[in-house]
Amino acid sequence: MASRPRMCLGHPVLPGSLMQYYISKTQVSLDAEGRLSAREVVLTKPSTLAAAQEAHRRYTALGIDRIHICKHPKNSRRWGRLDREANAHRKSRPLTLADVAEDLAELEAESNKAEGL
Repeated sequence: MASRPRMCLGHPVLPGSLMQYYISKTQVSLDAEGRLSAREVVLTKPSTLAAAQEAHRRYTALGIDRIHICKHPKNSRRWGRLDREANAHRKSRPLTLADVAEDLAELEAESNKAEGL
């Protein structure tokens, strides 16, 4: 007897369609003290397995290495945590008036030095 797809709100749910997948990249580097440092960065949003496999194929074709297909179970918070961490690494400190004053003073000093030659 063949198994029938489960029904959810009148629509068939195919086996494996509840699980989502995303692509992540592991970045490995040496820090200032010479210690090995690694962090995981998400490259895609959670989607179907076919979409994740296609994205993995494309990223590999572009020459990006150390990428992985990761499972994203329902109610998992791992993807969100990794995405917030990546955003924190991407954001820079806001420019302040003191920073602008420092830069202007440096430019003025260089200008005076160039005129003095």
